[in-house]
Amino acid sequence: MDDSLDLFGMPIQAVPIRSGDTRECPECRRPFLPYKRAEGRQVFCGTECRVRAWKRDNPDGADLKARGKTLAADRNPEMLQTFRRLARELALEAGEVCIDDVRARAELLGIRYESGNWIGSVFSEPGWQFVRYRRATHASAHARPVGVWRLS
Repeated sequence: MDDSLDLFGMPIQAVPIRSGDTRECPECRRPFLPYKRAEGRQVFCGTECRVRAWKRDNPDGADLKARGKTLAADRNPEMLQTFRRLARELALEAGEVCIDDVRARAELLGIRYESGNWIGSVFSEPGWQFVRYRRATHASAHARPVGVWRLS
């Protein structure tokens, strides 16, 4: 693609009609002449720079999910490690395990915990393989689907 044209083939740089008409694109730092219809509103030199800036400032869903899981796991690392250990033990005993099984084992062993988003990170470490979904059995889950996992 020609660097002097945006995605629509419009010129990125143009000769200014009078001095002071040009602006600097905050993304690529090149001077540009705003289109007449968008003179007061146009910030970027073209669609490519606008899209690049938007993607940088707005990560996709997978990035947000990973960032959220990391933040949640960092808030309760000891309990997360305990639940991961219990999940491994259950998987070695039964082959497949879901978070409800881990919760039940924790309660059976008298482990007191405060439920939170950190529980979603129990099976996110390497070594787990997703098998299928099943309905959750603990009351606060309202029978939503939860993953069933096995050690890979």
